[in-house]
Amino acid sequence: MPRFPFPGESVLEFSPELRRLLDQPAMTKVVLPSGHWAWLAVRHEDVRAVSTDRRFSRAEATRPGSPFVGALVVAPGAGLPLISNMDPPEHTRLRKLIAGAFSPRRVEDMRPRIEQIVAERLDAVVAAGPPADLVADLAVAVPITVISELLGVPGTEQARIGRCSDVVISVSGHTAEQVQAARDEMLGYLGELLAAKRVHPGDDLLSALIVARDGEDLLSELELLLLAGFLLVSGHETSRNQIGSMILILLEHPAELARLRARPDLLPAAVEELLRYAQGAAGGGFSVRIATADVEVGGVTVRAGEAVVPARPAANRDPAVFTDPDRLDIARMPNPHLTFGAGIHFCLGAQLARLELQIVLDAVLRRFPDLRLAVPTTELQWRQGLTQRGLAALPVRW
Repeated sequence: MPRFPFPGESVLEFSPELRRLLDQPAMTKVVLPSGHWAWLAVRHEDVRAVSTDRRFSRAEATRPGSPFVGALVVAPGAGLPLISNMDPPEHTRLRKLIAGAFSPRRVEDMRPRIEQIVAERLDAVVAAGPPADLVADLAVAVPITVISELLGVPGTEQARIGRCSDVVISVSGHTAEQVQAARDEMLGYLGELLAAKRVHPGDDLLSALIVARDGEDLLSELELLLLAGFLLVSGHETSRNQIGSMILILLEHPAELARLRARPDLLPAAVEELLRYAQGAAGGGFSVRIATADVEVGGVTVRAGEAVVPARPAANRDPAVFTDPDRLDIARMPNPHLTFGAGIHFCLGAQLARLELQIVLDAVLRRFPDLRLAVPTTELQWRQGLTQRGLAALPVRW
């Protein structure tokens, strides 16, 4: 059985192994980093089926000894009831308590502040002059500032949170002890912050979550703490990687970049296409499900207790759904990509991520009409050993 995730993948190049599997008539077995085997779903139909069928459990995959792909913070045995690893009714209860904070109206209300944050970062880039690193100077700074302000984390602690987050999502870049220490540091700080907000609440999401209720249902202390950590990590890591990736992809596709500059009305569609096209920039797209009953899917019978990994990046290149899937088309419609997932675990912050990406891309294109890479593409460095793929740096000139 091949080992998964497959080596050699990048944001710009679709995995040859995943492409080969898309042509296979049935799901195949792979060996995961945990040493277990699992079914790998790659076709759009199969990935969506596994993601939406409640007979495939996320919670069962967190039990001690279960297969896993990702980081220690979400690995079996960690003992953490994260919302991303819950099944109904626990998942339904938590999501209902927090969903209002990410409603389309509330996210849209954040537009002026996000525009201000982006403008300030780009002002600093222009003042410093070329070359600039759009990862360090933009992609890192904007998402961590936005999610921190939404939650009520002071700006003085954002660098600390970012450092801990990088370690927490590590697969092979740090030892288990280092990951554990970073997780404990982050949760310890958030515990202190939550205690302070109970005494002096603010106009922020953490203060709102402290008193959030559904009838008599409140968040427990542990749920509140872990939810805060989950929102901090997931709320900036994926956008950080996607910002760098989408700028690079456009620079590597000058015809589509020129098309977008000439047609700024295509910006929303362009962001959706970049979300589809970038391989694994938004979250890696891999999470284990355990079948709780025998299920027919992807040309095989998945027996109760067996693991399935839905590969969203592969589904986003399925030729059965996307015409000429390896071509970047910023006007692609429809575009039913699965970057944000599907079903009950559809990304809670999808609206916020879309808004951030649209604002950043629009501002970069307007401020830098002659943007270009400052180094050859082959010299770009990628972050290693993490659950999410992304650029370590993006040197540019203008």
